[in-house]
Amino acid sequence: MQTLYDHAWEIRKAYGYRVYGDREAGRKFRTFLHGRAWIHAEGPVALFDHAVGWLRRHRVLLPGVQVLARQVSEVRAAAERRLHATVASAVRRADPALSAELVALLQVPEGGRRPGPRERGWPKRWSGWRRFPRSGWAG
Repeated sequence: MQTLYDHAWEIRKAYGYRVYGDREAGRKFRTFLHGRAWIHAEGPVALFDHAVGWLRRHRVLLPGVQVLARQVSEVRAAAERRLHATVASAVRRADPALSAELVALLQVPEGGRRPGPRERGWPKRWSGWRRFPRSGWAG
């Protein structure tokens, strides 16, 4: 009787694939994934697709979808934390008072509602035909 893993074993033997848990391949894969998440501003689906591509190019047997999705999610979260720390550090170096001002922008005033754009005095949007009724676009 053939077991669940016999097929994977045959692929490894015939084509030289490595298991997903291989230490060397795992280290290289995590390095690739962390670098990709840090350098490129792409969503989880794109990062997942690049991860699958890397595993295939480097002849590593693909893990289950949930395993790979969890790893992509963890790497993206780490990249977001790193980005936040980098920006916060740059803000503190640029102007020590600036970080307090930025946090103050996030505070909701009494009453639990921020004023809308018109209440803040912002101009209302105009469409092109109202702005240039006769000549079309200004040029």
